[in-house]
Amino acid sequence: MMSLPDLAAVLRRAAGRDVKVVVTGDPMQMQAAEGGGGMDMLARRLGHVQLSEAWRFAQPWEREATLRLRDGDKTVLADYREHDRLHAGRAEHILEDAARAYLHDRLCGKDTLLMCGTDAMAAELSRRVRDDLIRWGMVSGGPAVALMNGSRASAGDWIMARENDNRVDAGEDGRKLANRDVLRVVDTDADGCGLRVLVERLAGRDLATGAGQWSAPFEINRSYLWGSAQLAYAVSLHAAEGRTVDSGIAVITGQEDRQAVNVALTRGRDTNEAPRPAALRLHTRLLASTGSRTPV
Repeated sequence: MMSLPDLAAVLRRAAGRDVKVVVTGDPMQMQAAEGGGGMDMLARRLGHVQLSEAWRFAQPWEREATLRLRDGDKTVLADYREHDRLHAGRAEHILEDAARAYLHDRLCGKDTLLMCGTDAMAAELSRRVRDDLIRWGMVSGGPAVALMNGSRASAGDWIMARENDNRVDAGEDGRKLANRDVLRVVDTDADGCGLRVLVERLAGRDLATGAGQWSAPFEINRSYLWGSAQLAYAVSLHAAEGRTVDSGIAVITGQEDRQAVNVALTRGRDTNEAPRPAALRLHTRLLASTGSRTPV
């Protein structure tokens, strides 16, 4: 999901140093928000090698179904419905059901991902998740720090960095704070003056248990959190692209194009579910038979 200017810059630098560039990815998934399409252009002009099988998925039917989904075959939605992966309802109920499904999978020890089409909806889903975590005593209801867009976080909350900051060692010597790093709040008053917050970074997952592995704690300025951090319980589909998790839960409104639906229903190894408002049609976004991102 690299923008055209970034791809051009990489190719120019490689050409000047006699370096080979191998571009990998899927042009049938979402393009960069800043303007993408470079991979599709190179594939059409130069040719490409394509993997013909999908091995991520635990269910054999889903391996085949995702390839049909990628090709824009709207009849594949019947398979998802048959396996109870698509759920329709009123918008308010769907948002609540999606937040609860995420909490269920996360508290069962799964690496789970809650997705939706916009940052605004992600913020609303994250708020619902946080409210439940506070109610259940898993996140402190005490002193909180301000995040982007009016959100707040307290001890126990998961938040996401949204800007690189090379001034911060993120729990490991030489490892700087990066965009999309997931952090857990340890203390909202790390320096006793209310200026810095103590956090730890999600550094991976235990291969045997799936439990999150966290870095050593480190401090971060409240000003950074206010301007460049958000709750991490739900993410936009652009942020979800490229992720592989145990379970994927996507709220689909009907405004998403085919590429976005492809991302939404292919993140999870074990399950991929899509709660959606009943009044909106998912299949209209899958009718196009080409790679065009233009909604139909």
